[in-house]
Amino acid sequence: MRNYFIGFEPINERMCKLRIRRKFYNITLISAFAPTENAQDEAKEQFYEELNITLEQSSKHDAVIILGDFNAKVGKEMNNRLVAGKYTLHNETKDNGLRLCQFAEMNNLLISSIIYEHKKIHKGTWKHPANKILNQIDHILICKRRASTIQDVRTLRGPNCDSDHFLVRAIIKQKITTNYEKRQQKQRSDINRLNSQEIVHAYQENIETQIDKTEVREDINEEWTNIKTTIVNSAKEIIGIRKKERNYWFDDECRVVIVEKNKARNKCLNRNTRINREDYEQKRSEERNLFKKKKRELLKKQIEEIRESKRKH
Repeated sequence: MRNYFIGFEPINERMCKLRIRRKFYNITLISAFAPTENAQDEAKEQFYEELNITLEQSSKHDAVIILGDFNAKVGKEMNNRLVAGKYTLHNETKDNGLRLCQFAEMNNLLISSIIYEHKKIHKGTWKHPANKILNQIDHILICKRRASTIQDVRTLRGPNCDSDHFLVRAIIKQKITTNYEKRQQKQRSDINRLNSQEIVHAYQENIETQIDKTEVREDINEEWTNIKTTIVNSAKEIIGIRKKERNYWFDDECRVVIVEKNKARNKCLNRNTRINREDYEQKRSEERNLFKKKKRELLKKQIEEIRESKRKH
């Protein structure tokens, strides 16, 4: 399959850049994390200088999308309408929001995360732990020339990202190149079943039976093709195909812990009390500890298998 990612470039600890191949023009994604509202002015100015340099070094023909936690509250003032629209969550623009709007206006960008009309619950990206007030501080910016690339932006409260921020989803309309040859995925036999002598005998008998039924060919290449086909078909029929598993340590116990953690999170979102928050934090801690335990047990088991195989040569 064709590699759609042209290049990944880490800029510094606060931003990185990724380019994606498209049919008519490429997409440049710049991920950034801005200083908080209480940070020093020097830190804020340095951040936007670095962001501006990164933007200038990007290709002028790309659809440049800048996204991340800007810690910026943008208000409904008229002077922000050209870059921010009128559907923002906040009424008053803070210092970080003013800097973000000035950066967008200077570089002909649109803050697409606040130009679409949604319910307030689908605008807030972060809830303050003290006063429980929703804040819209995570934003997505795009160059106005390619603004139609983004169809919609909203906050999703359902997915659990294990963060105090909510997931922000952007629907992007694009056409990816499709002139590539689809690689056929290799199917591997479940060799663990060969530990059973019954499976081994059945496999051998099936091969012998199929070879006896096959007509002998004079051409050595055709004869080899028949033998190879017989071996492969017998393996699929008797041994079976190995199922793909990404995390061998992940089992039903892990699924139960995730379900319990998500229930605690939804309960905390509906009613953010101290007891619910403590219960959610406890469930998160239980999940992390269980995952670490499962991984350690799997690693220990693999090491023992390697040692046993070495002992048996």
